[in-house]
Amino acid sequence: MDLTQWELAERVGCSRDTIQKIEAGSRRPSKQVAELLASCLGIVSENHDVLVNWARLGYRNAPLTSAILPSSSVVKTSLAQSESSTIINLPTPLTSLIGREQDIETVRGYLLRDDVRLLSLIGPPGVGKTRLSIAVAASVTEAFSNGVHFVALETITDPDLVPTGIADSLKIRPSATQSVVDAVAQYVRPQCMLLVLDNFEQVLDAGVCVLELISACPRLKVLVTSREPLHVQGEWRFAVQPLKPPDANTLFIQRAQAIQSDWTLAPENAKVVSNICNHLDGLPLAIELAATRVSSLSLSEILSGIGRVKLLQGNLRNLPVRQRTIRGAIDWSYDLLQSSERTLFRRLGVFAGGCTLAAIEAVCAAPDLPSPDSESAADFSIIDQCQALIEKSLLRREPGKANAGGEGRYVMLEVLRECALEKLWASGEEQAVRRRHAEYYVTLAEATRPDLDGHKQKETLQILEAETDNIRAVLGWSLQNAPETAEIALRLSGVLGRFWMIKSYASEGCHWLKQALNAAASVTTISPFIRIRALTAAGGLANELGDYLTARPLREQALTLAQMDGDKRVIATCLQNLANTLNDSGEYSEVETLYAQALALYREIENRVGVAITLFNMASAARLRGDNVRARELGEECLAIRRELGDQYGIANALANLGSIAINQGDYAQARALIEESLAINREIGNERGSAFSLVDLGAVECEEQHYAQACELFQQGLALYQKVGDRVGIAACFEALSDLCIRLGQMRQGVQLSGAAEALRQASHAPIAPAYRSHSEETIGRARSELGEEAFTRAWAEGNRMTMQDAIAYATEIVPST
Repeated sequence: MDLTQWELAERVGCSRDTIQKIEAGSRRPSKQVAELLASCLGIVSENHDVLVNWARLGYRNAPLTSAILPSSSVVKTSLAQSESSTIINLPTPLTSLIGREQDIETVRGYLLRDDVRLLSLIGPPGVGKTRLSIAVAASVTEAFSNGVHFVALETITDPDLVPTGIADSLKIRPSATQSVVDAVAQYVRPQCMLLVLDNFEQVLDAGVCVLELISACPRLKVLVTSREPLHVQGEWRFAVQPLKPPDANTLFIQRAQAIQSDWTLAPENAKVVSNICNHLDGLPLAIELAATRVSSLSLSEILSGIGRVKLLQGNLRNLPVRQRTIRGAIDWSYDLLQSSERTLFRRLGVFAGGCTLAAIEAVCAAPDLPSPDSESAADFSIIDQCQALIEKSLLRREPGKANAGGEGRYVMLEVLRECALEKLWASGEEQAVRRRHAEYYVTLAEATRPDLDGHKQKETLQILEAETDNIRAVLGWSLQNAPETAEIALRLSGVLGRFWMIKSYASEGCHWLKQALNAAASVTTISPFIRIRALTAAGGLANELGDYLTARPLREQALTLAQMDGDKRVIATCLQNLANTLNDSGEYSEVETLYAQALALYREIENRVGVAITLFNMASAARLRGDNVRARELGEECLAIRRELGDQYGIANALANLGSIAINQGDYAQARALIEESLAINREIGNERGSAFSLVDLGAVECEEQHYAQACELFQQGLALYQKVGDRVGIAACFEALSDLCIRLGQMRQGVQLSGAAEALRQASHAPIAPAYRSHSEETIGRARSELGEEAFTRAWAEGNRMTMQDAIAYATEIVPST
């Protein structure tokens, strides 16, 4: 045991000068000091009495070190070493640490607290636990007079060898009669020291040994890095999180420049770097490995290849083998799992964006899932396995925010999920698990569909919103494996039509429904109801986007199938849907008849939801024809039913329609109240298309009240939302509103250009201006024509008419009303 005189003096509790004199034989120790020396120097028990007698009687010609000390316990007498106050035994980092300033400060604060003796840094593979532990240890050296010591456990897999690893790091050599644990405890007991035990996850059973060491050594503190906690008394835990976007981006850039010194980040590539780091979940190891590719791949190629875990490997030979690829780091953790935990881990890979416990139990807890011998498969609770994966940093549980009941979600980092999917494929059970995954979400969507029309609408929207990534995964898988799984795609996309409508996800919904309908076209076993539902959803979403040419044949096909099938509710729905498209595209001859037929059927079968929807559509049609009295009567009946049902989406639409009617009737105070209530509801439920409609109508109120700056701002806000949801007819309406504003203020050329741009969109969408607004539009344009003159008017109109939609949007966004 090599000790400096300073170290031995501190252990015994005397001065270094006293130890020097005792060692030289010029001073005899007291009995108490002699006993402490025997303990600190590891003197065997049979020699304790010799030392005590020597202390009392004195062996003036036999200095202490030559009298009874074993050769393995020589005291270091080097003056240079004896004057060193703190031993720092930490690896020297080769790179800068980025984005961990707050973590260092927090962990340092914990370590300096008197009540914290054991602190574990917990986190997933590649998150940077080791690097953080070194930085923290370096920041607290002054608080530990006997030093900080780093103990690498990466090569130790036997928990019984952990004490040996600590002893080797501290250069402790036990005597023949001592256990390693006793020798370490004896050495450390009087010292003020910090031990950093790195990579503890593979030797967790040694946690009890660490606890015993801490208990025996009152001035010892231990900082552990592990992928799961030690689960011993007195353990404090700090969860090491991935880097946040700015720091993650900085890490990538710095590591890329280290690989290729002339590499620079062009401004147009900043977003690509951000996407790379986001896809890698901010994991430092994954980011560093990805950055090594800049010498051979473009940033876009790195981004597109990230989904292949093989890309995330490098030639960083100074790293442990298990960390040279992100796969190696994850495999390291995977191999430490129990059999049932490995099974669950790979099956969890099918969940995108997290999931609930109920989903895990339905998809992953199949009868063949391994379970402890003490439990039958039927009694096996998967929550225990989830907890085990959480503790091993392979899964995390997030508190419920988006779920109505506050239910938490289990989430896997994307890099971990991709590895889990690889292992699921290798196991041969991927297709079976994916089918269970698909069946669960189809069942969930179908079970919650009725709640989208009533008092549970908000909660149901939140549930489905939280599962958007899983829904996309199911649709992608079912379409990829069609026609065998085409019915799954058609069932799910069809039942989600209402959700996509309310949330203004019409473009995405059309994308999935088009593919599902094509995939299922040749499958004759699909029921008419499922096919009609999908056609109805596809037609409705196309109509939302102003794509009436696409919507009409879809709705006609749905009506034909419904009439063949004979279900009155379905027939009524298809009748009014077709009427909507005809009305919106300016084909008015059949509209009233179709609505009347639909309303009669709904009333016959006492379907209140259907009655309310039809009344709303009839009120809108009457308003667009200019029959405001009839429109108001129908609209108020609709609103009453919507409030009774608790349908927030329907209430917002009814209020907005009544607000538009009030504008037409010149009652701007009532219009403002109705529209503001509608806007508040739409914002709460996330209906951006409805919000856009309300913003434009509020702008119209401001315009009529001559608040032109406010009106312009509201029109432009509405335009931004219509652009976001892809509603071309809504965009045209915004151009027209801004055109009217410009012409009112004498900005004739701008107004005419915007009117020309609006006309181009309406022609492309086959959506003419409604009769109720046509005369006002013609009057306004006529005024501009007179003001500008025919030649200037024609030129301005043509300029706007030739603009692309994006150019026209940019132009409209820059409009500033003159004062």
